[in-house]
Amino acid sequence: QVEEVKNEVIGETTTAITRNYRYESAMGDWVTDIMRDYEYAPGIDFAFTNSGGLREDIDAGPITFGEVFEAIPFDNTVVVVELDGSEVVQVLEEGITGAHGVVQVSGLQFTFDYDAPVGSRIIGDVIDLSTGLPLDPTATYYVAVNDFMANGGDDYGTLAANPQVNTYVLVRDLVVDWTKANSPFTPPDPAVEQRITALGTPPS
Repeated sequence: QVEEVKNEVIGETTTAITRNYRYESAMGDWVTDIMRDYEYAPGIDFAFTNSGGLREDIDAGPITFGEVFEAIPFDNTVVVVELDGSEVVQVLEEGITGAHGVVQVSGLQFTFDYDAPVGSRIIGDVIDLSTGLPLDPTATYYVAVNDFMANGGDDYGTLAANPQVNTYVLVRDLVVDWTKANSPFTPPDPAVEQRITALGTPPS
């Protein structure tokens, strides 16, 4: 019974969907885009996921349910956290310490330097890609993350300290449903997207 479910073909990708623990990745862009697309009132501005939660690459060609399960093996749910612009920047700083890989993002763009002191690695403005403008430090933004991060996992203390709503929808289910509805598809290309520009030398 398990084999039958695992081997079900749910869609097709034209290129491999790969991970990168230290840099922006196709897998990270793809999963966070799907999370940001989740229908939630009053809307989701950005989506973040931790690189450590993405566990396998997906090869080009047909995609099985089992492949998505192996890529996203944890039963994490989508949580929407309410943050102001300065807190969004703080969450990003927490996601680039080097201790837990690089936070993967949808909806914004920023540059950071691995060689700068932890807590002050972001260089210049964080850009809201929906407007092309820097984040407003006092504006309210709704950010989709997984419940592990929302609870402070991987040292995301800012998320845990702010108002949040758990949708109880599995991230994996969103990805499966999106794949079924949009295949064949081409996943985002980090070289084109350039959401995260990482300077300096990452930890080994």
